[in-house]
Amino acid sequence: MQKVFDREVIESFAMSSSQEAVLALVEFVEATFNEVLRKLRTKRPVISDNYSFEIVGEFENGSFSANSCLDFFIIIKSPQLELNTIKLINNKFKTFWNKLKFAYASSKKEKKRKKNKKKEEQKEIIIPVNKYSIADLKQDIINETLNFIDEKCFICSNIYGFKLILREYFGTDVNVFPVLKSGENFQIYNSFSNKFIEINFKNREQNFSTKVESVGDIFILLLRVFNSLYFNIYNTNPNQIAIESLLYSCPDELFVGNDFYEVFLKILNYLYNCNTEKLKCIIDDEILFKNKLVSDSVVTIQNFIKTISKLLS
Repeated sequence: MQKVFDREVIESFAMSSSQEAVLALVEFVEATFNEVLRKLRTKRPVISDNYSFEIVGEFENGSFSANSCLDFFIIIKSPQLELNTIKLINNKFKTFWNKLKFAYASSKKEKKRKKNKKKEEQKEIIIPVNKYSIADLKQDIINETLNFIDEKCFICSNIYGFKLILREYFGTDVNVFPVLKSGENFQIYNSFSNKFIEINFKNREQNFSTKVESVGDIFILLLRVFNSLYFNIYNTNPNQIAIESLLYSCPDELFVGNDFYEVFLKILNYLYNCNTEKLKCIIDDEILFKNKLVSDSVVTIQNFIKTISKLLS
């Protein structure tokens, strides 16, 4: 049976989750990873005691809904760990390049290849095993965290970190990201592409605050609505930067009105009829779909808006 969203459902999506439950979740997560890192430091000297935690996204700005996940950064300030990770990245590319050169040289001439086989084998550079890197740290944190959860909780690893499934106890799961930080920039290691992704949330936070100052808290309420709509339609959480950018791109005058549902309809109508390709990203005010942190395509966002319109009763 197809879902239908009416006024009552839309207004219910704007409601905030329990603040007490959120505080309990944050307290549990911070206490758990404090203990995890304390134990790891006794085994891995490269992990310094100069670390901190940071919450980003919906739970930072108050736009979280019932289905949101807590995004939790474990920030490790360790020059040695950063250096080891850079060596890991460089070595893997170097290994690939050396193998490529070796394969090319080996394919030139059969007779010459046989004659110089021993010589060519000696030319291949053997890369030593990498020292302790952020990829190792991620796995160590996962292994140690397993000692603090029971059979009702799970851990799912992904390319940037891992998800801690705590919905059974707190009604919310946690995305955990071990990251490095330089100044205002976070460095998140992508284990699939073997490289750092550098991000800076400062402009995002400033633009978010500026929009709220301009239009009021209705901006946050509408974020909850669109987050909830995405989850109910696709059964997964949206890219939060994309959702924030959709509403950030809407003119301020559309947020004015005494009837919340009518304001929602004005926003939806604007997004339905606007040139989606020119929507601005809340991070840098550039084109939304050019931002490396936005995985959604123009078509994906257009289909999302069209689907909402079809499912409104």
